Amino acid sequence: MYFLSLTSLCSAADRPVLKGNLVVTGSHVTLGDLIENAGVNAAEALFHAPDIGTKGTIQTWRIVEAARALGVQDIDVRNLQTVLIERTGRSASSGEIADALAQEFMTRSAIADRNRVAVQLDAGSGSYQFDAPLDAPLLIENLTHEPTTGRFEASLSVRGASKRSRQVRISGVLTELIDALRLRRTIGRGEVITPGDVTVERIARNRASTDLAATLGEVVGLASRRSIAEGLFVRSADLEKPRVITRNDSVTIVLETPHMVLSVRGRAVDGGAVGDVIDVQNINSKRVVQATILGPGKVTARLSNQRQTASAAVPQPLTTP
Repeated sequence: MYFLSLTSLCSAADRPVLKGNLVVTGSHVTLGDLIENAGVNAAEALFHAPDIGTKGTIQTWRIVEAARALGVQDIDVRNLQTVLIERTGRSASSGEIADALAQEFMTRSAIADRNRVAVQLDAGSGSYQFDAPLDAPLLIENLTHEPTTGRFEASLSVRGASKRSRQVRISGVLTELIDALRLRRTIGRGEVITPGDVTVERIARNRASTDLAATLGEVVGLASRRSIAEGLFVRSADLEKPRVITRNDSVTIVLETPHMVLSVRGRAVDGGAVGDVIDVQNINSKRVVQATILGPGKVTARLSNQRQTASAAVPQPLTTP
């Protein structure tokens, strides 16, 4: 039976050993990257690392020669002929770049909702690899933006723990989105819009007219001034309060004086909605007065004592003080 001395066991444990395939993040491969128990020179750079995101191989004999030059002897190469080196870095995907651009644009434009910013990167402004820690934040700088076309250019980089990476130029289209109401059916002139007549869509602000309606509250219950085809967006200028009186309608004119309220028959000279002020004609006196529309077929007018006396035409009293 053979027994190993304590000294022999310690020597075996301290023997330099070739690690085999490895992943590095820096621009160089060090002695300590390649060899376990490399000693005091472990931080010495031996070889250039592959480009970020790529792999390369180093022959074992080259590693052994480089290690011996630094005083590392008797390396256990474990029968390896080559060592595969993979270099990783900070990846920036197109989606992450788009989010970073959107956040920068939102800060500048005081936009709170990420869903209201659309980013389209140009071909060639996709994903990138940076020589930086995997969690290094993206930096968007020198952002220029043309509101009319939405075109932008910016500098993209990452900031590591101790240094800044290279900068790359990126470009594309950056657009603020707004809500707009699209008609689901054709609306005829004078028709009142209901919630089911429209659907909310988000469109680019730079391609929208300034008076597009954005919420249901702006359109529901209003009438169209003209016929609007299905699929078109609704503009505020196309809508009005529903007309309850049209020109030449017979109306009841409620005449108010400081001392009494009277009603007479009249004819609408103009049409309008509730609350509108229109001209109406007293059928008996033929006098035209301005009146406020109360509802279908009913208006109210306030007259002075003198005008009421002059226009007396056998009115029917409603109430007396």
